[in-house]
Amino acid sequence: MVYAILDYLVQPYIHSYGAAFGMYMDLRGTIFEAYRIIPFLLVAALCGSFCSTIYAIAINFIYRFFALEREGRLRYFSGKRLLTWIFIPIVSAVLWVTNNSIWLSPNPELNDYMRNRTREKYELDIDRTSYTACLYWRIDQNGNQILSWKDMIGALGLYHMMTIPFVTIVYFGIKSYWKIKEILKQGESEYSKRLQIQLYKALVAQTLIPMTFLFFPIGIFLTSPLIGIDIEWASLPITFLYAFYPAVDPIPNMIFIEEYRIAVHTGSGWVINNWIFLRPDSEKTEYLRSRVKEKYDFDIDKTSYTGGLYWRTDPYGNQYLSMKDMIGALGLNQLFAIPLVTIIYFGRKSYAKIKELLKQGESEYSKKLQLQLHKALVAQTVIPMIFLFVPIGCFLTFPFFKIDIEWASRLITFLYTVYPAIDPIPTIVFIDNYRMAISNFIRRILGKPQISIVSHEMTADAH
Repeated sequence: MVYAILDYLVQPYIHSYGAAFGMYMDLRGTIFEAYRIIPFLLVAALCGSFCSTIYAIAINFIYRFFALEREGRLRYFSGKRLLTWIFIPIVSAVLWVTNNSIWLSPNPELNDYMRNRTREKYELDIDRTSYTACLYWRIDQNGNQILSWKDMIGALGLYHMMTIPFVTIVYFGIKSYWKIKEILKQGESEYSKRLQIQLYKALVAQTLIPMTFLFFPIGIFLTSPLIGIDIEWASLPITFLYAFYPAVDPIPNMIFIEEYRIAVHTGSGWVINNWIFLRPDSEKTEYLRSRVKEKYDFDIDKTSYTGGLYWRTDPYGNQYLSMKDMIGALGLNQLFAIPLVTIIYFGRKSYAKIKELLKQGESEYSKKLQLQLHKALVAQTVIPMIFLFVPIGCFLTFPFFKIDIEWASRLITFLYTVYPAIDPIPTIVFIDNYRMAISNFIRRILGKPQISIVSHEMTADAH
């Protein structure tokens, strides 16, 4: 959620040119232009989110290996120790931001070096931007090229912080790989072996994906300017790979694990539907041309899109319903309706089942846990309705009734993007174990005594 908000505020331009690399934020027309420190911290924090992400990925590999070992080392991820693991990505992000603030902040020489290029490439006025950037090679008073040690120290700080999770992922990825091979040789059930093979394949892919989408491109982005390789042409692909990683990361699970693969086959229906019925055509293009130019400064002829145009105009100027677009929209609505009905149906059944369990003669601890799950279930049924089904449903349906909701386009995009960050919040808020972990984390910062989850539960059972 933090990353989504920062990305929305910064709308970054990630660019490498000659001996420089950096992330830029356009301040024109924003309230931040008068308060330069705030946008700089936002840009630095967005960079810090990358660092936090790769450390979280590395910790996931450690956890996965401990789970495969089955030697009880998962206890290192329980109780107060869990706070340490949560704290590591946060600390890494703070260190990344601090490093950028000290060594890679804006300066006049970097402004002059990038001024013409940012104007030509993005129509940016460098004096009306905020950025964090590095210029390895500078020009002294005699016209000689010299290595900027300030920028070099800043870049080395970034390399160091990237190396730790990189080595962790490779090390625990390889150990997990061999552990799964060892498990496959043991005399387990066919179902267990089949599941391990699926996890084995997914593990290989999920080790390669962060390398391909994060470490290699960002490593090249940071290193190439130092050794005199101009990779300006790669700025856009690197930005795309970094932004695309969260969408690609779960794909191996969807492909290699059978239960997920079934869901993917269903989802492919959406792609096929759009390919057949909602592809670009000349009439749609002309209808949207002026509006996308005014709204987003896009040349419609240089974009690709999928979309529907319900109402078209015939040669006589009469408006008619486009059956092709209507069929495409009905296909989307049908695919949309199935999970909606499923969530409502099983949400209601689960709600009723939990209420029934609460009436049975179970222990106080069990009843309390069921009550927590009951609250979390209600919230986790409502959240996808608010962030997915209602906004996307309006987005698909309103144009058919000729209700213009252009004003809501950005809001709908934001709700859809932020959903993955919001979805786990009810579990964190309503389940005691999660809530107490966060409470203890805050208490530790404030220097207050911490609550023991185990003793709390035992006390509840004793009563």
